[in-house]
Amino acid sequence: MQIKQIFLVLFFGGLVSLHVLTPWGCLATEIKILALGDSLIAGYGLEEKDHFTTQLQKKLKNEGL
Repeated sequence: MQIKQIFLVLFFGGLVSLHVLTPWGCLATEIKILALGDSLIAGYGLEEKDHFTTQLQKKLKNEGL
């Protein structure tokens, strides 16, 4: 019974914190994207202009994002 009460307190506490903190996400001025991968994503052995992340950033900027 004790575990159930702890779970409920944590669960509802998490819901309340999400509700309270959600409006602050609208104030973000930039978007951050995490690209997970291997050496192809990191661009090892390539020039900076040929890195995937550099090309992605340039494409998103051109699209106005």
